[in-house]
Amino acid sequence: MRILTVALLIMLLTLFTFNVYDARGQECFNLPPVAQFSYSPAQPKVCNAVLFDASASYDPDGFIRYYSWDFGDGNITLLEAFSVIHHYTRPGEFSVNLTVFDNLYVSNSTVELISVGASIIASFSYLPLDPQVGTPVTFNASDSMSEAGSIVSYVWNFGDGNITEVDEALVVHHFLTQRLLLSTLFQRQDECKRQQYHTVRAQLASLPCSLCILSL
Repeated sequence: MRILTVALLIMLLTLFTFNVYDARGQECFNLPPVAQFSYSPAQPKVCNAVLFDASASYDPDGFIRYYSWDFGDGNITLLEAFSVIHHYTRPGEFSVNLTVFDNLYVSNSTVELISVGASIIASFSYLPLDPQVGTPVTFNASDSMSEAGSIVSYVWNFGDGNITEVDEALVVHHFLTQRLLLSTLFQRQDECKRQQYHTVRAQLASLPCSLCILSL
């Protein structure tokens, strides 16, 4: 609802035009503003606080009244301040659009592409490399890394209906059948709370397995 309201307000602002006249009744021509912005850090990760700064924007014959940010992830924000902090909840490339409105509501826009990386990496190995049905298989996720903090939980989906969550990098599992469907590789991020998830898949002698790690 908030996004729709902001989008409607921006649309209404772009529809308004104002004619300004001097003391002699002659129309004064208004120059459009110039939209410019930067952001930091230069290589943000998921859930990082990204600072967008539009202080370089200006209006040659007036002042900037509003800054409208479209962050490319469905979030649209309209502000009077020239800077804003935004958190991306998933990795990828996003087109960030800044539209500035001057004191006569004339607008100008600029677009820049921002690349957001994953903040954690899930990785694992297993032994033996050619496991047999009913024999123990040791999975090792010690090569997993978290740039945001320490890993506090490992969630294993072994592809046979068994899902196990542990707080150590090692886990032992017994496969009871080889007739398993291939699991799909996916990655999942939360809404920028302190928990972050990332999932990878390995093909284990026709036995699929995936790992999801949780970090704080």
